[in-house]
Amino acid sequence: MPIVIDYVQELILFTSPTILAEGQTVHDFVQNASVIGEGLLHPWIDQLDPQEDTEILYPEGKIEDPGNPGIFSQIILKINPRWQMQFYAGSGYTRIFGAKFVGGLGGEPMKATGTAGDITVMESPVDGVTVEVGSGVTAQDIIDISDESARKTWLIGVSGAISGSYGALVNFIEILLFKRK
Repeated sequence: MPIVIDYVQELILFTSPTILAEGQTVHDFVQNASVIGEGLLHPWIDQLDPQEDTEILYPEGKIEDPGNPGIFSQIILKINPRWQMQFYAGSGYTRIFGAKFVGGLGGEPMKATGTAGDITVMESPVDGVTVEVGSGVTAQDIIDISDESARKTWLIGVSGAISGSYGALVNFIEILLFKRK
């Protein structure tokens, strides 16, 4: 996914032919650009107040829920209040998924392309939670299920009586039909 950081206009740009952007990929690209100092070498840094924050994204979230092991929060990316993201003009239907983006210039993380017919959809689960793939059944669960199943199995005892409420019904029918005591 071609991404460019425009430090002068303070935009994260998705260039042609990108029409899908995953939140984690956006985060990783911006973080890598920050680490290699690309932004620090750009002339825009000289124009900033030293007291101002120069971070583009602030990652939050993606932690395991202690009450629900295997359930992780979605990555939440707070965008610097001066920055926004933008797809290229003429991109048509575009999507950002896999993260919740908040913040941005005027509280808007996306900047419109200004071209008629361009639509950007930010897909985000309502509660910001994703579930780790897997059955969630542990080895102990299998043992417990097996033990419980064996306990509730309808057994014919030494006397020939069947245990359980269904067994009581069968025994009652046998008494009626076969005069068994």
